[in-house]
Amino acid sequence: MKTQTGRHAWWRLGSGLVLIAWAGTGTGCDISSHSPPVQVQLPGTDGQPGPRFDASSCARYPDFDVLDRACSIDSNGKTYPVDGTLWIMPAAPPYAGYFHFRPGYVPLYQDIDSTSPAPSIRVLAAPALTTAPCCLDESVTLRPPVQITMTPEGGMLVTISDALPVGDEVRITLLLGGLYKHQVAPCMLPNPTYCTMADSISFGLGFDVGAGPGGGAPLPHADAGTPSPGACLLEYNDALASGDACCYRQHGANTCDRSIKCNSASGSGCCVIYGTANTAGGSRCCLYESGDLGDNPDECSALLAQSR
Repeated sequence: MKTQTGRHAWWRLGSGLVLIAWAGTGTGCDISSHSPPVQVQLPGTDGQPGPRFDASSCARYPDFDVLDRACSIDSNGKTYPVDGTLWIMPAAPPYAGYFHFRPGYVPLYQDIDSTSPAPSIRVLAAPALTTAPCCLDESVTLRPPVQITMTPEGGMLVTISDALPVGDEVRITLLLGGLYKHQVAPCMLPNPTYCTMADSISFGLGFDVGAGPGGGAPLPHADAGTPSPGACLLEYNDALASGDACCYRQHGANTCDRSIKCNSASGSGCCVIYGTANTAGGSRCCLYESGDLGDNPDECSALLAQSR
């Protein structure tokens, strides 16, 4: 089990709850490692549709039974991994957190709660601090309005559609004791450990709006341009690789085969080569079977052309 901690990960929820599209005990489609794109649309602002993002590009958490993937999403549809970094989002809304649950861990409708004094999903927003985590005050005045959407593939999207002050830090936290209130007694979760320990387990993510503490400007990625020697930059879809999937490492030879095709394990039209979290654009598809470059096409094109 893994509980995320630190400045990047504890949050309080808002004053509105909306469940749309789908909710229940089913698991929906699987977003396994390096699966085909799964497009999810954020609620928009001013009556306009929000941006779309590729849920399969969100970072995976293989050591956490409850969640397969999680990420935060900005108003451009860019995803950011939950990796200890407090990302700086564009100031314009919407801002969101996405959580994809493993089979058997999708919450029940009646346990989705963002507004009570003890919510199961907690979202807080407050001015970012330079010396300590913000959002420790449990006051309801720190709760921005949110929308919660359960998506068909087994995901939960927590969206803030109203603009927040530049320099605010946002924290979104899943509190498992409340999230599985009606699935722990009797135990309905695949791993009984989570039934007995749910009250002590949380998972959260965080980001700053428009600027960091002290007015720091947005950065595309904390380690952009400075991956460590030997760090993997490009890798094959796991379903297409035998052994080590990495085909391009920092300061190494680029062996990525751009003619590689999808197979029965990956499904047709799959992403064949991925950019990793060590790249400026973060973990996402760099090359689809069709030849499309996916997210960050300029960077992906440059990476695919390097050291050949």
